[in-house]
Amino acid sequence: MRKKSYVLKMKLLPIVAIGSVMMIVLSFFTTIYLQLFVAAFISVYFFLCPEEEIVYLFFFLIPFSNIFNLGSSSLLLLLKFVIAAIWIMNNKFLEKFFVRNIAIFILYCLMVSFVGDTINKSSLIRIANLFLWCFVIYIFVNWITKNNFHTLLLYYIYSLILSCTVALFSDYIPGIKNMLTDSSINEADAARFSGLWNDPNSFSMFMGIGLAICFLLFSNRVISSIQFYILSITLSVFALLSFSKMCLVIIIVLWVIVFFVDSNMSLLKKFTIIFALGLLIAALCIFKPEIVSVYMVRILKDRNSGYSIDALTTHRSVLWLKYIQKLNASGIAWLFGFGIEPRLPDGRAAHQTILQIIYNIGTVGLVIYIDLLFNLFKYAGLSLKSDKRKRLNIMFFLPIGIVFVCSMFLDNFYIESFYFLIYLSSVTFYGFRYYKTENV
Repeated sequence: MRKKSYVLKMKLLPIVAIGSVMMIVLSFFTTIYLQLFVAAFISVYFFLCPEEEIVYLFFFLIPFSNIFNLGSSSLLLLLKFVIAAIWIMNNKFLEKFFVRNIAIFILYCLMVSFVGDTINKSSLIRIANLFLWCFVIYIFVNWITKNNFHTLLLYYIYSLILSCTVALFSDYIPGIKNMLTDSSINEADAARFSGLWNDPNSFSMFMGIGLAICFLLFSNRVISSIQFYILSITLSVFALLSFSKMCLVIIIVLWVIVFFVDSNMSLLKKFTIIFALGLLIAALCIFKPEIVSVYMVRILKDRNSGYSIDALTTHRSVLWLKYIQKLNASGIAWLFGFGIEPRLPDGRAAHQTILQIIYNIGTVGLVIYIDLLFNLFKYAGLSLKSDKRKRLNIMFFLPIGIVFVCSMFLDNFYIESFYFLIYLSSVTFYGFRYYKTENV
């Protein structure tokens, strides 16, 4: 661990975080290479600030990763290398469980790729990324404790809102639209809002986790009622603009759980929230009726199809069947997969993380992969543990539950943000499990 005589203090962090985002946006008006200066400045800041602030700032930048790049890869890659360098400079060893698990996983991925004849530059880069993501998360596990985890969660929520605000004005920012993928609901002829992401469903996962964390912060009296109303309603509105059925379900389920499960919320507060939500729905119907109409079109389309699996999964079930047929056609593919970079059925991704992992590294690889993640995030619990813990509450499971449900409809195996969201969810679970609730 680094010594506690830091050059920079916590009061400077909000300025650095917001200033970095402003400079990233400014780069689209001037020169995109201004982002190199931002990355260099943040790297220097990392060497001077407390370790927990590195984690706060990194998560604050994750929602901007799609525009924080020079066209090839996100400049967050440079920051991850800086984080790894700081750890190596200040620590002499790694936990045995991590060395063992990550070594087994990497060697296994190399073996199945070699056997499946998928060893190439692309597959090696994927394996290297998997290692780097797990290594950075391992570092974060050691830097976030029960005393500072809630600050990390707040920075994540603020970043979601700020990134969505930037995306709202993307039409007025030169060149930023070229980095974002347009998506629309064809049957309703409506454009979908995805923040600064390129996929409305990934956007739904980010926003759902943010909303769940917001509920937990309020339930445990980390934030005040006013903060909760502002943050939760803002996140809900932005999320609904995605026109994602998955997102709609997540929002409804989250609010229902808050009203009927959260025993820490008084009846008066629940009535206040119901009143605020009623005003919000009325405002949407009056000023943004297209939002309500698009969701109605999507729901009616599913009803007209008899709520078939194909319709409810937006034609994903057809892809899943093709992947299963391809696995069935091989004698050992279910066990060992086809390698890290195999040819995909019809050239299309599986849109289902577990099926994607099995297709790549088989059920044996899936077990090794889950064991790696489980031990890594179980280790996070040790960093957040205190003498007392609360009884298990369904709300503690909300963030990780959202990650799991969304992963059933997304290809997350090679998606960087997926791993950091799992880490954030584990921090949320263990953090609030041992958190001492205080009045705001």
